[in-house]
Amino acid sequence: ATVNGVVPTEGFTITVNGGSNTDVSITEGTYTVTATFTGNDTHKDATLSKTFTASKEDSRIVSVSGVSVIVGENSEIKVVMANDETGSVTIEVDGVTYTATIVADTKTATLTRAFDVGVHNVTAYYGGDAKYNAATPVNNTFTVTDKAESTISIADATLTIGEDHKFVYTINGVENLTNDNVTVTVNGNISATYHNITAGTYEVIVTYSGNATYKAKSLSRTFNVSKE
Repeated sequence: ATVNGVVPTEGFTITVNGGSNTDVSITEGTYTVTATFTGNDTHKDATLSKTFTASKEDSRIVSVSGVSVIVGENSEIKVVMANDETGSVTIEVDGVTYTATIVADTKTATLTRAFDVGVHNVTAYYGGDAKYNAATPVNNTFTVTDKAESTISIADATLTIGEDHKFVYTINGVENLTNDNVTVTVNGNISATYHNITAGTYEVIVTYSGNATYKAKSLSRTFNVSKE
């Protein structure tokens, strides 16, 4: 501030909203700056006030998106902000609300969790901060797909008395698939191979416990062996 074009060094004070500190952290609101000069040998005392208004800027949600996955996997829902908004966003999925913190470097907030099979409606909300107003909510959808049905087949077999026999089966297009998800029993014995065939009935059961892509399934087939 100046008095008669000169910045005075004595008898001069400035207040902001009545406070003596002129170094003010600006937030939304009205600021009254008052300059007071007590006068000197050549000039009378004087006071001048001026009011300034600080308003928040409009914030904006650029997008909200969810990664479509197979059931059992986590969906990642990402909200992208337009500016340097701070704090957190509210993410509503099918009426249930969650909170995610905005990461300043990426201007994004992320929610990671698993959801049920189906199409899910997601809405992102931002309530504002000291600098920004609340944003207009943004909507989107994402899909959680069910696992595929498994297919199991047990091949025809000719069993010969006195010989060993390995039964052939196929799971989801892979012949004699062997891993921790597969169990094969022949008359209760855990193996696809039965040793020393005799006359009788043989029940082959193939059980698949499923994986991230395919559902669990079981199939049984009976073979009869008769004496000649």
